[in-house]
Amino acid sequence: MRSTPVPLVDHRARCLSLCLLGVLTTSLQTAPALAEGSSVKTDDPVTLHGLRHTKRGQDVTTKALASANVLLANVGSQYRLTSSWSTKPSLDISSQVPVFMVETYPAARTTPVAVPVGCSCVFVNPGTLSAWIAIQSDGPGRLKLDVPRLLAFMLLHEVGHIAKNSNGMEFENGELSELNVEPSIAKLQEQDADEFATKIVIDAKVKMPPSSISIEANWISAAMVTLSWNMQAHRSIDEFGATAMGKQSVFFDPNFSHPNLDWRILYSNYLIQGTPEAKALLNSFEEARHRGEGHKPLYEHHLDK
Repeated sequence: MRSTPVPLVDHRARCLSLCLLGVLTTSLQTAPALAEGSSVKTDDPVTLHGLRHTKRGQDVTTKALASANVLLANVGSQYRLTSSWSTKPSLDISSQVPVFMVETYPAARTTPVAVPVGCSCVFVNPGTLSAWIAIQSDGPGRLKLDVPRLLAFMLLHEVGHIAKNSNGMEFENGELSELNVEPSIAKLQEQDADEFATKIVIDAKVKMPPSSISIEANWISAAMVTLSWNMQAHRSIDEFGATAMGKQSVFFDPNFSHPNLDWRILYSNYLIQGTPEAKALLNSFEEARHRGEGHKPLYEHHLDK
C-alpha cells in the first residue's frame, strides 16, 4: 500500500515567516527596453526577450508535449501544450500554451525550461537541457535517462506556473534574470509548481485503472526514479566528499528565487513514489545541506599546547 508522504522540512512555514518578518527584500526588475531602431517584432515572445529560435530538440520536445498533454487531459485541466513550430501559436487563447524552442548567446545565464514574463507560453532551451542531462547521465554508476519523460515533467511544472499565475522569468538581452518581488515567495512558488506537476502524475498513476494514461504516468515516474539515482551517483563520484562536508555549491540554493534543483527533483520523486528509498535519498540530501550550514570541519584537530 502506498503511504502518504509527509514533507520532511517545513519549507513553506520557514519561507512565510521570513516574508512576514520582512527579512528578505528585493527590488522589481523592469523589462529591458528595445534598442533604438530595433526590428524585433513585439508579437514574437522569443525575439522580444532577446533569444533566438532554433529547430534543435524539436523531436524530443514533441514527445514530451504528447506525454504531458495526456496527463493534463486526464485531470481535466483546461491547458494544452502546443508546438510553435508545427502549428501557429495563439497567444490570445489562455487554454493553449505555446512551446518555443529557443537558444541564447554563448556564456549567457539561462535555464532549460521557463515561462517568460508577460507570456502564457513556455521556452525550452535544448542546448542547456542537453548540457544538464549530460552531467546527470555521463559517467560511472549512471543509468540511461528518459529525456522526453523528464522534459514532460518539467513542462507540467511550467503549466503549474501559468495555472497559478506565478512570477515568470525575465530575460535581459537573452540572459536570465529572475523577476521576483520577494525571494522567499518565489521559492514557495517553485515548490507549488512542483507539487502541481507531481499531483498530476500521482492522479494518473495511482487513481487511474490500467490504461495508456496510467502507463504514461508510470513512465514519467520511472524517469524521475532514474534521475534521482543518477543525481546521487553524480554527487558521490563526480563530487566526491561533497556529501560528507555539505559542500555549499552542491547542496545550497543557487540564488534567492529557486530552490536547489537536486532537492526539487528528490522532493518531487518522494511525493510521487512515497517509498522508504525515495525518502532516504531526500533525507541524505537534507542532512548534507544541514552539515553545510554548520560550517564545521569534517575532522576535529587537537593541537598540543
